[in-house]
Amino acid sequence: MGLDAVELVIVVEDEFQIVISDEEAFKCETPNLLTDLVYSKLRQSESDVCPSMHGFYIVRKILMEQLSIPREQIKPETKLTELIDKKDRALLWKRLLSTLSTGETIHAPLEKPRWIKIAILVSSLIVFSLFLSITESTIFAILAAIFNSMILNAATLWFQSEFPKNFQTVKDLIRIVGTLETKVWQRDQVYNRVKMLVVEQLGVESENVLPDSHFINDLGMS
Repeated sequence: MGLDAVELVIVVEDEFQIVISDEEAFKCETPNLLTDLVYSKLRQSESDVCPSMHGFYIVRKILMEQLSIPREQIKPETKLTELIDKKDRALLWKRLLSTLSTGETIHAPLEKPRWIKIAILVSSLIVFSLFLSITESTIFAILAAIFNSMILNAATLWFQSEFPKNFQTVKDLIRIVGTLETKVWQRDQVYNRVKMLVVEQLGVESENVLPDSHFINDLGMS
């Protein structure tokens, strides 16, 4: 896509808070086709659920703002480990959750690596066996194992750097977005806004923008 096309897609995404893929954009050669695409991603009746792509738009926008990540690098299936480096993860993860949920408390702390969890479990089993053989008291051995586990868990808090199992990709963040668009749209409303954006972005006269005007051949989009 040329620069004009890219900029038009960006402003349309921002205006309607949706996501348009490159493949979809290539097929939108006229204002009518662009309107159809945008309208298909919006809520069209009270019974419609909010499109998940609207949630993805919000997630992507916040990731771009907070982490300075280029928009093309953020896809629904992109792994969070590819976007948030371990050294900054503890601080950035808390801030990201708070922003996405508009301040609501989301309990999704970073987890310790699997090897540490296994090491703590093995250590506690060893302590249990050791105290059981010395004292021959099951209760005392259990208490010793629990105490050992508590000490090691507290001592390894700094190693919490792995994302929770239910938060592995960008699309996993969509469900905690605090505000989703609930407006019900009519197609003519969408067309009028699309036309306005085309006029502003391409610098053409409003009367020259017709439903079936070709963006490149008729409106000079590069």
